[in-house]
This record gives sequence, structure tokens and C-alpha cells, in this order.
Amino acid sequence: MLIKFADYFHVPVDYLLGRCQNKIEYQKLNEKLASNMSLGSMVNVVASFSQKDKKYLFDTILLILNAEDNSKTKK
Repeated sequence: MLIKFADYFHVPVDYLLGRCQNKIEYQKLNEKLASNMSLGSMVNVVASFSQKDKKYLFDTILLILNAEDNSKTKK
């Protein structure tokens, strides 16, 4: 029965059970972001990266987040 619900809503069964690590609604994966690319497409691109490239991307994101936090605390 859960599989039918998951198929109907286009989500994994784990999402229905609240055991999914993804905290974003699955419908939002189709929203267009930068360069008219969807979040889901970006996830697929990152999934194809090597571990080294994934680490570089993650480190870059952390730098951006830290820079934003620092600029907020200086105001």
C-alpha cells in the first residue's frame, strides 16, 4: 500500500515514513534556479562529480555561508 502512495506522489517510501534525509519537498526539485537549471538537475550533476570535486564544492559552499554569516555579524 505504501508503494502505491509513493508512486502516486512521486516520492520514495522513506519520505512518506519521515525517514528521508532530504528536508526539501520533492516538488521543489523541479523549480528552476540559476541558469534555468532545476535543483534536481543540479543534484544529478553533483552526483556525477568525483569525491575530490564534491569535497571542493562543499568546501566552497561552506566558505560562502561563513562569509555571509560574518557579514551579518558585522552589521
